[in-house]
Amino acid sequence: MSYKEFNDLISKLVESAVRELTKKEGSTTVRDVSNEEEFNKLISSNKFVVACFYKSECPACKSYIPTFEAASKEFKDAAVFVKIHTKEVKSLSKRYNIVAIPTTVVFMDGSEVSRYEGSMNNVKLMTFLIASGLRKLSEDSSMD
Repeated sequence: MSYKEFNDLISKLVESAVRELTKKEGSTTVRDVSNEEEFNKLISSNKFVVACFYKSECPACKSYIPTFEAASKEFKDAAVFVKIHTKEVKSLSKRYNIVAIPTTVVFMDGSEVSRYEGSMNNVKLMTFLIASGLRKLSEDSSMD
């Protein structure tokens, strides 16, 4: 088995495990944002907001959303997680210059602090969120 084949296999296994975990843990903690006003309220009233800009017909988005939803459960006490359909809320896509999907954007105190264009596996997404300043509740309590 080549290195690339091995990496592809590991990625598929992680995606499958994340999907199963999401199914077992019940409902998602991700909100669907349907308009710009709703989004403005969220970013002005929450310390951290993590937004996934996506299209429902995008294959990469379809495989990424379960990973995003699983991360929302891990960081549920640290941030509000939202999905923004780029066709339905075009004004936000334009406002934040979304040129690739999926795009994950982290906002802190209403301002963008980091962005990643493309799909991520669970480990990469967790690393991205932590590097963006988010902390899981268990990490905060272990520091006390």
